[in-house]
Amino acid sequence: MAIETRAAPLVLAALLAACASSEVQKPVGRAGFLGAGLCPSDDGVEIRHVHHGSPAAKAGLKDGDVVTSYGGAALSQSENRRRLLWDIRSGEKKLELDVKRGGRRLTVKAAPAVRDVYPNDELYAALSDDIVSGRGVSVAVIVSEIGNARPEFFDSAQALEAWRQGMKASLETNFESLLLDKNLLRCGNYSVADRDKTAQVLKELNFQMTGAVSPETAKQLGKLVGASDLLFVSFSRFQEGESSYLDQTSARLVDVETDRVLASVQFKQKIRR
Repeated sequence: MAIETRAAPLVLAALLAACASSEVQKPVGRAGFLGAGLCPSDDGVEIRHVHHGSPAAKAGLKDGDVVTSYGGAALSQSENRRRLLWDIRSGEKKLELDVKRGGRRLTVKAAPAVRDVYPNDELYAALSDDIVSGRGVSVAVIVSEIGNARPEFFDSAQALEAWRQGMKASLETNFESLLLDKNLLRCGNYSVADRDKTAQVLKELNFQMTGAVSPETAKQLGKLVGASDLLFVSFSRFQEGESSYLDQTSARLVDVETDRVLASVQFKQKIRR
């Protein structure tokens, strides 16, 4: 990722009082990183918060530097900024950056390091692509489906519905916390839609947690909430033996205007009561 974060992976089990233990999320791959926040500027990409000992620090990059071009391509153009981010994440090449520092111009060569990435990092990467490109990004969290493979375990339909509503609130809280990352917020062109406003819009549209959301509904939701992207979250609980569950949470980040899926990730937790 280009916008750095060390936020812990999402842990739904921590929200459930009945849980005694849970599995920690495992890496889903590896990707390169510089160790500095990147934000859009008129001249290119501004360096924010260089981490001590990071590849960016070792290359000599400093807070306030503006990278004006990469490999001879001007970073005033959004597509070139995206290419820089992709090449950082590939971790395969040394980057030659033209940098403006105050009144000085200099060339910096930086070599990204490689580390493990987790599902939340994939969401951050998709968001950082749009943020650094200069696009205004606002994300609304929509819990689209909640399922339990053993509904007969509940005493009544009311008890099952109470559980579903409790899980919905937990999911919204977790994913809002995940999205309200200071490194994403730092650039000023990113926000998370207000949960109360989102809930009101969903109520007015009589939105049901069925898992099926048409592109037309997504556009209507985005327009009414004021979101450029929607994060659709679905949750399923499966019984595994008498004293354990498997919780599976899926999240799809969708561009409202194009209906393009920007990221699709999955979190799994084994829960012991």
